[in-house]
Amino acid sequence: MREFLKIIKPEYIISIMTLLLGIITVYYSNKNTSNNRVGEFISKNRIEWMQSLKAYISEYVSLVRYLIDECPPNVEGDYINKLTTLSCRIELHLNFKGKADNELIAAIKNVEQCWIGKLSGDDNDDIREATIGTLILLTQIYLKTEWERVKVEIEFGPKHKFDFDREYEKLKNTVNSKIESYKIEMSKYIKPD
Repeated sequence: MREFLKIIKPEYIISIMTLLLGIITVYYSNKNTSNNRVGEFISKNRIEWMQSLKAYISEYVSLVRYLIDECPPNVEGDYINKLTTLSCRIELHLNFKGKADNELIAAIKNVEQCWIGKLSGDDNDDIREATIGTLILLTQIYLKTEWERVKVEIEFGPKHKFDFDREYEKLKNTVNSKIESYKIEMSKYIKPD
């Protein structure tokens, strides 16, 4: 054994150790880069999804306001078709199992009752503003919570646990008085499911 150690020169040992250290460095570097790419991909897709949802809800609210405030009677059918299509797109963009998602879906249904009421002659400015205000406020809270999730995923990676429901409720509680005032106004007119 001693003779074997005498044959190995210190330069060889240093070269082998450097090679091993290089291999280990490349392995961990690739692993981190791969995790970063996955996180960036997920975050990019989540941001695009958020932009789509925001655009759908914005267009939906604009069409509802136009239908209720200015739409001439002979084109109501076209707007109802557009509203129904947007409503479906919004619902399909949301997670049917998510509590916050279901709150948004319920807000859409309340807005639908509002414009259906307008078409049947049962119009009320207060209820209209309460239903639309609730939808917009819940959407803002939802998108802010999603944005916070994106920031966490970018910073810590996609495997980091983000409690969406807890963060959503925390943000929602900051505007709870406004939500409650909308609910009180809506309870006067909207039938519960």
